[in-house]
Amino acid sequence: MDTSKYLPACYCRVSTVHQIDKESIPAQVHMLTNYCVGMLQCKKSDIEFYIDAGYSGKNTKRPQFEKMMDDVESGKRNIVLAFKIDRISRNLLDFARFLEVLKSHNADFVSLSESFDTSSVMGQGMLKLVCLFGEMERGITRERVMAVSKDIISRGGHLGAPTPLGYNYDKGTKKYSINESEAKTIKLMFKMVQDGYSTNYIANHLNDHNITSKRGGLWTSTTVNHILHNPAFKGLYIWNRKTSGRQKVKDKKEWMYQKDVYPVIIPEKDWQAVQDLLKNRKTGRAFMQSTAPHFFSNLIICGECGRLLRYRSDRPRRSGFTPTIYTCPGHTFHWGCPNSAYLSDIVLAPFVLRYISNMYKLSWITDSVQSSQQLNSILLDGMPSNCRLANLSTIYGLFTRANTEPVPGDVAIIKAAANNAKVEREKELAKYYKALDRLKDLYLYGDSDLSKENYVAERKKIELKIASIMGKTQKEEKQVSPKLSIDASKYETILSMLPDTVDYMQILEKCGHKLLADFFHDCIKSIVTSNRQVMRITFSNGVSHNFIYEN
Repeated sequence: MDTSKYLPACYCRVSTVHQIDKESIPAQVHMLTNYCVGMLQCKKSDIEFYIDAGYSGKNTKRPQFEKMMDDVESGKRNIVLAFKIDRISRNLLDFARFLEVLKSHNADFVSLSESFDTSSVMGQGMLKLVCLFGEMERGITRERVMAVSKDIISRGGHLGAPTPLGYNYDKGTKKYSINESEAKTIKLMFKMVQDGYSTNYIANHLNDHNITSKRGGLWTSTTVNHILHNPAFKGLYIWNRKTSGRQKVKDKKEWMYQKDVYPVIIPEKDWQAVQDLLKNRKTGRAFMQSTAPHFFSNLIICGECGRLLRYRSDRPRRSGFTPTIYTCPGHTFHWGCPNSAYLSDIVLAPFVLRYISNMYKLSWITDSVQSSQQLNSILLDGMPSNCRLANLSTIYGLFTRANTEPVPGDVAIIKAAANNAKVEREKELAKYYKALDRLKDLYLYGDSDLSKENYVAERKKIELKIASIMGKTQKEEKQVSPKLSIDASKYETILSMLPDTVDYMQILEKCGHKLLADFFHDCIKSIVTSNRQVMRITFSNGVSHNFIYEN
């Protein structure tokens, strides 16, 4: 062997933390260096090391390996050395391709452990035979491991993976049992999907109600989606899904299945129904028209004939949203009604949301409204320019009566005290919200040793303080302010958005079909329309607001 020509490329690799010292990266570097200096008579400065730590040898998609091959092909390196052949590849075909590349660029290969040198024909032949038997052994080992794993699982055993949400594992009996508290959360998730809620809304709902994950953390749309796709809840155990080293998902052909390992939390048909719903969603939105309710079903009355409007799905939009259109059966079936116009969610929902938003804002400034003109301005803010309130004086009369309802003692003093209390509560709320932000920053970015358990506990304490203050505020507001007859806690997400936006699609995307439909039905008793215009809205508290339109 003519050693004067060699520019060594020394390749080192470990897939996991090796227990054998001689196969560690430092040990490989030491032995390869000694060989290059002693046998090849190279200077240490001539040696280039290429090290891949934590990569499997099943394929050659490794950064340093690829860089080394680029250097070989460019002529920078003309001999590759490795401690063992399997450091290069455990796959015969990949190794054969590796040798062909070396051969085409007049480069050699040396394995220190097997004492093979491809500068000779015998060395090349022996290398291929070793790789063949190595790959055969790997296949046999895999089959043996799979057989043992299947036997363990079939007997109720555990392969060491974390116990899924919804289950407990008894090491003594080697059996899984249902964790009723966690199972309740899983059932809630699946029901909410079937009711039309988005995964983002579900995550927010769980976090808002202090329902933590199995490890005590917060929910995200991703984690909710992962839970919803887990087949464990229908009793199916899947293993061999990921590689042991880098935890990459394998091809589904390599996955192994075992039925009836877990007790069933979600029946097969319900589990599959949710998978179909998730699959059919468009761009992550909560628009599932197949199961989504029609927002104003059984609420709209024809202003011409008094019949209840029929409803059906319109054509889907590019966003994935399928609106509903409403038509009068008196015209459709030629029963003499002149109301030929159809009405769409796209027109009706923004109108109703805007008006409800104005009513909701009005409830916060009750004491500042001093005239019917001011009331008119607030209620019609952002509404069509030709729209007017027909029964403004009646509404204002009801409004003022609600504000001047007799109460024991001095009314002026009581109202002043209530206002002062409101200011103090707002200051207190601001303090606790600031404390929440500081606690979060301390946990995520601080240098303290604040544990997740302590963080969750402290967060709950602060949130309970906030809830208590909000409860007091809402109770007093019901007493002094005319409000919509709805459960504010149920629609907190919608109400929190209304003061800032009445973007129909934005609210729908965040809240989902079901919640928005429930909101409309709880707020409104009926809507009278004619020629695509809202003529009257009667709210659940019995108060009607009539509209007229100027040409």
